[in-house]
Amino acid sequence: MVFHCGETWSPDNESENNANYSDAKYIEDLAIKFKDVNFIGSHLNWPDFDNIFALCEKYKNVFTCISGCLDALDRNERDNQVKNTIEILNRYLKKYPNLKNKLMYGTDFFSDDLAFIDVSDYIKIVEALELSESEKQTILCTKSYWGKNNI
Repeated sequence: MVFHCGETWSPDNESENNANYSDAKYIEDLAIKFKDVNFIGSHLNWPDFDNIFALCEKYKNVFTCISGCLDALDRNERDNQVKNTIEILNRYLKKYPNLKNKLMYGTDFFSDDLAFIDVSDYIKIVEALELSESEKQTILCTKSYWGKNNI
């Protein structure tokens, strides 16, 4: 089950306040009550990372994804977002060791704009993480990880 978590995007590239219940902290009661259901708190719960990463560490059925973390149209600003996201994730991977097993690749923007269609920046984020190649492949769900018989 996927939940929107974190800030709400607006067309003028200014983040709005979180929508009601869009903070990952609201997933905890569900994760406890429904242990056989996997919950994904999307967007790293931007910018309240601790809320989702602590849940990922604590509960086997809570995950997060990097979708929607890059919304800049300007190349320089987008490069800064990529760098910032890498730094955030590497810092939290040290604090929450199990996060490497709970982090998922994802994008969620749909647009005609090439900045949103091109997912290479999301892949750059995963490739730059301070993880083994096998762990990166797990996040990306690539064929080399899953093997041709498991796809």
